[in-house]
Amino acid sequence: MKMQYWLMAALVLAGPALADPTPFAPQAWQKAQVQARHNHKLLMVDFYTTWCAPCQQLDRVTWTDPHVLTWLKAHTISLRLDAEKATGLAARYHVRAYPTIVFLRTDGSEADRLVGFRPPQTFLQEGDSILHGQNSVTRLHTQISNGHQHDPMVRMQLGQALAERGQDAEALKQYLWCFDHGLESPAYAGVRLSYLLAYILELGQSYPPALTALEARRDAAEAHLTADKAMDVAALNEAFKTPERTLRCYDASQDATIRHQLFFEVAPKLLEAHRYQDVVDGGGDLDIQVGNAARMVSQIEEHLGPTAQPELIRSVRQAAVSRCAIFYEALLGVHQPDKAQQLADRLLKMDGGAHTYMALMQHAAQAGEWTTAHRLGDEGWKNVADDEKGVMIDAMQQTFKNEPSPSPSP
Repeated sequence: MKMQYWLMAALVLAGPALADPTPFAPQAWQKAQVQARHNHKLLMVDFYTTWCAPCQQLDRVTWTDPHVLTWLKAHTISLRLDAEKATGLAARYHVRAYPTIVFLRTDGSEADRLVGFRPPQTFLQEGDSILHGQNSVTRLHTQISNGHQHDPMVRMQLGQALAERGQDAEALKQYLWCFDHGLESPAYAGVRLSYLLAYILELGQSYPPALTALEARRDAAEAHLTADKAMDVAALNEAFKTPERTLRCYDASQDATIRHQLFFEVAPKLLEAHRYQDVVDGGGDLDIQVGNAARMVSQIEEHLGPTAQPELIRSVRQAAVSRCAIFYEALLGVHQPDKAQQLADRLLKMDGGAHTYMALMQHAAQAGEWTTAHRLGDEGWKNVADDEKGVMIDAMQQTFKNEPSPSPSP
């Protein structure tokens, strides 16, 4: 997801700046308010930042669309404000994300707001609904009343709309419904512990009861740990930066399914404690682990196709390598160098770049196998492409700065 976001950002940043004609009035805030009242129009304010990729996409795609320009001219007085400069207005209107497009009535009250990029057709549809007295919250409440009361995606969107308006308690109510009932909709399972969790944590920065509610759910899941709740425990402890609690659950559980689900979450802590045999045992058949990772890479590359960005392909391979490299350290730690080398060869076949050499080298050093770490550094320097030499230098400097000094000769 992050990689896709940055690819989109690169494409947007490569595009032109806001083109003419522009829908935005050049006058100051107070004058725009007066003009909107005088003309009986909505005052639309686009809060943006200079670094926001969706803001620039909005500039490039939506604010240059002729149909959008016609609609804005007919119904609004429009302003565009840098939220990092117009901080007072951004705070007054609870701007928490960019872009935020606020529509104000002639009396100064808020008619609606749209957060994030909107393509022209979507913007026009939502704009027309605002003219007819609806807003994001009422539209979503209508959806829920019309048969979507058990749809976590709609309820999550309602939570976002409420949070954007500063209605924190109501937003949390919707978010927690999604968290508590989201697993009843299988397609929502991945969203629940990614986007939804992020939204609740973000809300918690300004509304502490959101964090308290998550902590209560984490504590209850730990107290009565089941296979269905294992990933909740892991995700919430990661969010609260308490991975040691997940490790305690892992050690205390006798349920093989729970331990399997939690294994990769606790593996870094097991390595940190040099519990290498536990890593080897917890990983099961390591040939299967590596084979599964290689198949995953092949399937994703096939799905992306030959036109996929090389950076995206590289990130997929590196993620697979990082997942399996923990076993390299564990095998060295239990003194199985031959198996460790076989694993290293397979990972280098999967991705022979600097990232793989760096991962193997650092894991060898963490296992105390400094000679092996130096060998990997030398091999990596010889084998990686010239444009990755700098990465290898940085990795070697970082790895070997903590190498113990050799004992003095007697």
